[in-house]
Amino acid sequence: MRSFNLLKKSKEFIKKPKNFEHKHKFLFQNIGLENRESKKYYQFEKILLDNHGNIRTTNKLVIENYLNLKNLNSSKIIKSVLLIIIFVCKFLKGFFYTKKKISNVIVIHNRHSHGYFHWVTDILPKIALIKTNRRFKNYKVFLPFFKTKFQRETLFILKKNQIISEERNTLFEINNCIYIPELFLSGNPRSDLLKLTNKIYKKKVKNNYKYKKIYISRKIARRRNLYMEEIFENKLRHLGFKIVYMEKLSFKKQVEVCGNSNIIVGLTGAGMANIIWAKRGTKVINIRPDNDPYIPFSVFSSCLDLNYYYFLAKNISYFNSTTNANFAINQEKFMQKFKKILK
Repeated sequence: MRSFNLLKKSKEFIKKPKNFEHKHKFLFQNIGLENRESKKYYQFEKILLDNHGNIRTTNKLVIENYLNLKNLNSSKIIKSVLLIIIFVCKFLKGFFYTKKKISNVIVIHNRHSHGYFHWVTDILPKIALIKTNRRFKNYKVFLPFFKTKFQRETLFILKKNQIISEERNTLFEINNCIYIPELFLSGNPRSDLLKLTNKIYKKKVKNNYKYKKIYISRKIARRRNLYMEEIFENKLRHLGFKIVYMEKLSFKKQVEVCGNSNIIVGLTGAGMANIIWAKRGTKVINIRPDNDPYIPFSVFSSCLDLNYYYFLAKNISYFNSTTNANFAINQEKFMQKFKKILK
């Protein structure tokens, strides 16, 4: 294995929300000057990869990165052990798969890549970097088998420089493989990469969506819903908002919808990741949990020069974590607080 420089060290300043209150400082831990580490990519003469994208290697650095162990927040040791056990089981299972040889491939995914939020905010910056870096022009991006289709939909900018795995129970023997690790901690991106991603994708997507004010609804989501959301949506409709369900839209349509909006309102969730397509100066109102400091949308907004506002929501699912909980807000207070912005 050889390593090569990919990104230099950098510094950037993460701005406060427009309506920041000092008593909420614990919710915005990334405010201020941030140091970005230099990053390398790795080149293997040969590596094995199954059709689900599980890397068969004993390289500690690659395993840690693929399993995304640095991003574990709670019960880190227990989760790390469980993830490593699962990794070993999948490693052993691969001995019974059919082998297939391919060459000159770039691997960019990790264990979180099945989720829309992580794919869009962690992986698409890698694709943007590949698209604009001449050293990768003779390589194809490997896409493992995913049950969801949005991953495939995002590869249109690579044209023919992609390999999509549709085979089942297949072990790919890759000659001359480039592995690009995480470029930043999930939810805390480099502004240069986020701006590059925004620019490259929006250039390829039409921009004629007529609604300028949108609310990203979670009404049909399986978790993290807003109490009495239908009433809240009706209040926003009266103010000229279009209610959008990102789950029902193609990837290109999601880029178009957010890229053409002047005001975006939404509860924390994967759909809000689409604010990375917003244009400079767009107003973002994030309804967010009142006890979770790991909400990334203020950082995305700072990187892209968006005007970020927040409104705190209460967890009403007492036995659930923030990830799975449902939330409630004082709707009248919300409408009054953002009256000038919403009208």
